[in-house]
Amino acid sequence: MGIGSLFNPKTEQRSSDIPAYAMPVVGGSASTGTAVNENSALGLSAVWCAVNLISSTIGLFPLVTYRETGNRKDKAKDSPIYKLLHNTPNGEITKFDFFTILINNLLLKGAGCAEIEYDGRGQPIALWPIDTDKVTPERTASNRLIYKVQQEKGGNKVLQPHQMIVVRYSPKVDGGWRSVIGVHRESLSNQITLREYGKKIISNGVNPVSVVKGVKAGMTEPARKVLKDSIENYRSLGTSSKVMLLEKGLSIDKISMSLEDAEFIANQNFSISDIARIFNVPPILLHCLTTGTSTWGSGIHELMQGFIKLTIAPICKRIEDELNLKLVSVYDDDDMYCKFIMDGLLRGSYKDRTEAYKTAILTGWRSINEVREMEDLNPIDGGDKHIVPLNMASIETLLKENNDE
Repeated sequence: MGIGSLFNPKTEQRSSDIPAYAMPVVGGSASTGTAVNENSALGLSAVWCAVNLISSTIGLFPLVTYRETGNRKDKAKDSPIYKLLHNTPNGEITKFDFFTILINNLLLKGAGCAEIEYDGRGQPIALWPIDTDKVTPERTASNRLIYKVQQEKGGNKVLQPHQMIVVRYSPKVDGGWRSVIGVHRESLSNQITLREYGKKIISNGVNPVSVVKGVKAGMTEPARKVLKDSIENYRSLGTSSKVMLLEKGLSIDKISMSLEDAEFIANQNFSISDIARIFNVPPILLHCLTTGTSTWGSGIHELMQGFIKLTIAPICKRIEDELNLKLVSVYDDDDMYCKFIMDGLLRGSYKDRTEAYKTAILTGWRSINEVREMEDLNPIDGGDKHIVPLNMASIETLLKENNDE
């Protein structure tokens, strides 16, 4: 028995029960009930790419502790602070993983936190990253800032500011911070909803919502179920090439907007651009290749220069200032400071570098060993001397040589 034999084909009935995922989502809001948290935000590929790109890039930079002596600065390799920041912050994780955790929390939750562990002499011996969700900044009755850290076994541990590394992405005057996900909850909610909409479209075989025409009123519930099940069998992705037979004047019309009308792909590209703005990353570095001309530059070198200077450098500066305030200058030496070495990604091509090195050596403001160190090469004997061409001398020197003659 065919589908049409269950009904009397006379009266047309149009359903208004259109699923929520078939409605336009651009311009929607979190009031639709879409949950937005760290995990759901990371489920967006552009968010994952942006966070991983920034944290991995900063993790690549050496973090070096220097000691100033007069006009000189030298690496303070004899300091335990140097080993903490350059090698490993504790005996369990690497420096790369430590900063990845710190910056992931910074970008998603608004702050990256770590506890400073001391030995019996009051010297820092380890840095332990803390999930930002477990940290609550508070003010005491005397208006002093403290941090309450939720413990695994229950209860809170109270830490003073000098016991915590807290790098804020968007700081507040009371010592707290703004969550990036919280501030941009509406925008991220729209994009999560758009992703769910796309999943529904694919699960339906890229078919819009449809209605059956030619069905007479008074259809029984068993007949309704048979009709619905029969149509649903032809909506999956694996049945897109099958032919469906209808009997006795029945027809199926598509009533929802098409993919072209909904501009689904365009909306996806817009969501990537929106996430790029949130994290201040060039869209092309999020693998969005359809955004046209970029304001970051026309070549990959210009893009990377802009990315390092406008996105990475401010975050590095926040980390350096916090470490210098809480760790380096207070617990070791006022003449010491830490700094990320970003020259590796800022430098140009090999040809450009060699030309720059040549100029630096011949004008005397770089020695051969300094250049070799920048290229991660070992020093050579006599390479610490600064040289200048014989025809380069001050007027005073030339006059003195003439008088001597």
